Amino acid sequence: MTDADPRLARRLEALLAPIGPARFFGECFGRAAALLPGAPERAAGVMDLAELDRLLNQTSIWTARTLQLVIDGRAVVTEEYCRPAVDSEVRDLMRPVPRLVTAWIRRGATLVLNNIGELNDGLAETAAALRAATGAPVQANLYFSRQGRQAFNPHFDTHEVFALHCHGEKRWRIFENRAEAPTPRSIQAAAAMGRKDEPGAVRQELTLRPGDLLYLPRGQFHDALASTQATIHVTFAVSMPSGVDLLRFLAEEGVLDPALRRDLPLRPNRKRLEAASGPVAERLAAMARDPAFLAALAQHLQAQAPAFDRYDLAAALAAPLRYRPRRDAGTRLVEEGGRIAAEGRFGRVPLPPALAPVARWALTATEEFDHAALAALFPALSPDQVGQAAESLVNLRLAELV
Repeated sequence: MTDADPRLARRLEALLAPIGPARFFGECFGRAAALLPGAPERAAGVMDLAELDRLLNQTSIWTARTLQLVIDGRAVVTEEYCRPAVDSEVRDLMRPVPRLVTAWIRRGATLVLNNIGELNDGLAETAAALRAATGAPVQANLYFSRQGRQAFNPHFDTHEVFALHCHGEKRWRIFENRAEAPTPRSIQAAAAMGRKDEPGAVRQELTLRPGDLLYLPRGQFHDALASTQATIHVTFAVSMPSGVDLLRFLAEEGVLDPALRRDLPLRPNRKRLEAASGPVAERLAAMARDPAFLAALAQHLQAQAPAFDRYDLAAALAAPLRYRPRRDAGTRLVEEGGRIAAEGRFGRVPLPPALAPVARWALTATEEFDHAALAALFPALSPDQVGQAAESLVNLRLAELV
């Protein structure tokens, strides 16, 4: 795991019990479907019927994109359960109406809530644990289904599926076929050419109960049918980076390279294009191996899977402020009339004599620090001056809050 938060390590261990993360990622992930039986406690704090009601009743957060209905293999038309509204920025949208949504649910429609991974601590920790373990973006979607009504025909997903069962019972069928590394674009291209993957025969039937976790690798054909009056499961969709992401980033960075921006030949034909494509291919291959490009790509991918971060105001108020030195803001110290001044995007600011040595230290400091560390380094400063010095380092962009 790349995230040091012990909560995430514990969450991942509990999620992937009884086999544990090491065996799961070594033997199952990306390879084969796996059922990890669990007690109802595994889903506690993630989702249940009461929590679903609580989230749904925050009606202002739902739109036709985040709350959808599906029945017998087709999506319910937006106008059948939504009405025009405006958001907080007075932008037009379609807002789900509770009485219409529940009417469709009574008829047998499956309720789908998209992108709910930050709406409570259990969802957020589970998504973050998978994100930390894989280094990939994770999206959580909820499915509330009625007995005997199937929302989706046999299908596969373009991401890794971690289906955590939270309420009721649902029968899942896993088929023998698996699409090869599918993406939305590859599915569209295959359909345009009249090709379509088929699920094949049923290979396995499973009944999931609260606390059970079903893992399905990308492309694995499956379907599901509620076998009790109502069921809830949350799918944590892990979208692993692929060669397509490398190609996209090459295209984005390629526009900075004059060699790749040059015109193709006039009246291009196969022979001229072949001659022109050779240098382009060589340049792209060189870029893909360049350490600076690979470092930028790694940073780009990491930004899509940020570290776990949640609000805890009580803990924040009780904890001391921590800082880390900055090197990216371009602030420098200059001498001005026998005094030291800081110079940067903010202009030039003369430093009080007590702050000058703190600023010099900050220019070469490498470790995080707090007020206590500053007080130990500069014992001549009073407690008030220590706080003022730390605040000044932030304002001068020599340090930032952690």
